[in-house]
Amino acid sequence: MKKTNRILSVLTAGLFCLPAYADWKTVFPENTTSGAFLLRQEEQLLNFQLVFRNEKYQTIPVKKTDENHYSAGNQILFSQKILTEKKQAAIEWSYTCQKSEGVASAYISCKLPCSEWRGKRFSTSGAEFLLPSKPSAKAPRLWRGGEKEFLLGEGDSRLKLKWSRKCYAELYDLRVWNSPNYELRIYLAGQAADFQNGKTVSISLDLSSSPDFSLKEGATTLKEVHPITEEWTPFSIGWEEKAVPVWDFSRYYDAPAGKHGFVQVAGPVFQFANGKRLRMWGVNVASSANFPKKEDAAKVVGYLKRIGVNAIRFAHLDSTWYKSLINYQNKEKLDWHEDNFDKFFYFLNELKKAGIYYILDGRHGFEFMTNEFRFLDRFWRNRGCNLLLYFSPLMQAHHKKYLRKLLLTRNPYTGLSLAEDPALAGIQMLNETFLIRNGDYVKTQSSIPSPLQEDFLKAWNSWTPAVTGPKARRYDDASIPQRREFFSSLERRYFREMYRYYREDIGIKCPIAATSCYIGFSALPSAAEGDYTEGHSYYSLPKDEDLLSDENIQIETNKKLRLSRLPDSPGYQDNNFLRWLPFSLQQRIGYQPYIMGEWNHVHPFPERFDGPLWMTLLSNLQDFDGMFLFTIAHSPWETIRERNCDILISFEDPSTIINMIPAALVWHGRQLPPAQKSIEVRIPQKEIFEKESESYMLYGENMFTFRMYNCPDSPGMRHLPKADQILKPEERLKNVNARMQKAEEAKSPIRIHESHVVVDSPRFVSFFGNLGGKKLDAGIFSLTAPEGEEYSLSANSLDQSDLKHSGRILISICPVSLAQGSSFMERVDNTSGKRLARWMLHRRRNHPMVKPFQGEVAVKGNWKVYEVSNAGTRGKQILQSDSSGQVNWKIGGRNPVFFYLLERMEK
Repeated sequence: MKKTNRILSVLTAGLFCLPAYADWKTVFPENTTSGAFLLRQEEQLLNFQLVFRNEKYQTIPVKKTDENHYSAGNQILFSQKILTEKKQAAIEWSYTCQKSEGVASAYISCKLPCSEWRGKRFSTSGAEFLLPSKPSAKAPRLWRGGEKEFLLGEGDSRLKLKWSRKCYAELYDLRVWNSPNYELRIYLAGQAADFQNGKTVSISLDLSSSPDFSLKEGATTLKEVHPITEEWTPFSIGWEEKAVPVWDFSRYYDAPAGKHGFVQVAGPVFQFANGKRLRMWGVNVASSANFPKKEDAAKVVGYLKRIGVNAIRFAHLDSTWYKSLINYQNKEKLDWHEDNFDKFFYFLNELKKAGIYYILDGRHGFEFMTNEFRFLDRFWRNRGCNLLLYFSPLMQAHHKKYLRKLLLTRNPYTGLSLAEDPALAGIQMLNETFLIRNGDYVKTQSSIPSPLQEDFLKAWNSWTPAVTGPKARRYDDASIPQRREFFSSLERRYFREMYRYYREDIGIKCPIAATSCYIGFSALPSAAEGDYTEGHSYYSLPKDEDLLSDENIQIETNKKLRLSRLPDSPGYQDNNFLRWLPFSLQQRIGYQPYIMGEWNHVHPFPERFDGPLWMTLLSNLQDFDGMFLFTIAHSPWETIRERNCDILISFEDPSTIINMIPAALVWHGRQLPPAQKSIEVRIPQKEIFEKESESYMLYGENMFTFRMYNCPDSPGMRHLPKADQILKPEERLKNVNARMQKAEEAKSPIRIHESHVVVDSPRFVSFFGNLGGKKLDAGIFSLTAPEGEEYSLSANSLDQSDLKHSGRILISICPVSLAQGSSFMERVDNTSGKRLARWMLHRRRNHPMVKPFQGEVAVKGNWKVYEVSNAGTRGKQILQSDSSGQVNWKIGGRNPVFFYLLERMEK
């Protein structure tokens, strides 16, 4: 901590009130080696950098060779000159290609901080618009075209950027990816053929501004924030307790798992042969947590049942970064950690006895580490190997050895192999293939590892396009739509063959999915090759970034301060949920079962108590078949408290686990019925390969009122019969059928306000968000809280009657929480005091703490009110209704209670 304070004292003293300059000044920090620099005029900043990318669209690292010269890898040498004179500036770049192999693109990056430039007019010869104040729910690209200049500003008060020759350029809003900038990219070269050995490329850029040009924004300050004070209280869920909680989920378990036979697909749902439906409310268990010690396995199962989990998704059974099922130290052959197989099988038996089902991946993190694959680099061994598996018989045969070991080894505790086990409810062939990115990975055929190029060429020569023809003679000459169709065809062929392998050679009887987390339309046809589909979606994933890259900052260590950037505002505020929830929904393909295999609203973003509530609202109205939180645990169970609330670990994270209880009650009790009407989003076959990504708007507008199905118009797709409305992705329901939208919205139990949400349904009520300064009402409940209070309060009927007639009601209160010792770096506008950005300064992994909260709850009716422990045990009665037929009590305070039980009094 002393080292960090020393750094911050230098920063605070030297930077954070931006100086005002009348003319352009060059900011070129001594500690930079990337070639990035800034031009500053008063409060406005322009950040420039020459960027080179390889065939995998990765940035090629740059090193400084002398004052004005740099090298990108061992491939490019370049220089840059910067001249400033009052309101004018001129920049010149010149680069020479020394080694063309592996270089795919070059562009000038000009970043414009959104906090300073938003709302200003952007114009070129072919476009004019205001830079948006808020990130768009649509694609992040704001503009593209071939130009020599553009203007920023209004009327005669403008800044002009003009370059020496016409270039292809694009303007992006990077806030969609949690960056604080707009970015103008001026492409100097964009294909491997543009980089020839010895070729020199030069370009100059001139800046000029009118005398009165100024953004007129206030200066900003960075400050260190320690939110956890002595008023915060520790939290523990009591995972080892054995008492049955008041929210008893036992009625929803039918042990042992698989007692009704194998799960089957019946149209859009999972069900057994007897007609009983299976809906899975689950969590992911990952890495070391997959193999609990035998003495811990029963305790883990008891904890999972206490929070309503009836299914497990096993993640990273096969990864390299810990001791998994595979012994990657053996380079001679594919080898196993038999002790982990034994613990894994014992854990499966404990889950099965308790009535908990399981699903898993055929490949999650499997790598090709034996000597026969020494030609693969780190990328191709891991993330890129999904692509290679499509056409490489050598790699397919190697991976099948693992599948046979995993699925055909007899479990000594159940007497069954996984292939024979009816508790296995689903298997996915490949985790997150991201097909649309393969065009970036494989710019040319030479991008494929040399020993596999013959197989790749064979696959290309045998492929016949059905949509994007005529086919180019060489892969290197193919268009982007053709490449997408080619990879889609490869992927579909692979999934069909592997489906046969799982069914016939392995003998798998459970439903099989192809892949998950589809980005772009082109992945949809191959993802639909399975019996069911699986999606993944997250909100507030931290992103590591260089905090100093846009600032003139010097620090004592002569290094930049690299921190994880967090979203600026919580999901419930200003419709910020309109990224992860529509993305969750638009991965649902056709008329078949759908599982959300990974979701989370992750730590250390503090205002994340709404994550489980959003997901249970979405999944119940959309009638999903499975929901799996990623992840409950990543580390050994005997050391779980050392890492119980990390970035993607929610084991004892209050802001997730508390609300998993009411969310599970909604799920299992169907306390929010499915939407009555449905929309089919029809994607024309040609657009599947021509368009890069989908529109979020249609899904975001209608996800809480209609069941929605993503249906590519492609051979073999299963469509929703007799949809109430069929739309194209770019259409808006309010423009096509406004009456239908208005009528269904009126029936929705969900009311989304600017800073909070109210759910008012017969058996479930919830308030969440910024609840202070107003009285909130829903059904028999009301809540008032002081200004500024942020938390959630939910009420579930425990006997499945309507709340106004129920005999027992659970009230759950979920506040802001963080791990003890967490701290942030925040950028604040000096004039308004508004927080503009936030970074994680000190990330902590354990000792969850809860922020103080206050409020007063009123419930109509005659009730006895009991405190309930975190583990669900009923405590003392604290009050009961008076003669007025209503009960009121204050919540929060020094020793807060997070759960209350209401029991109706006899008249």
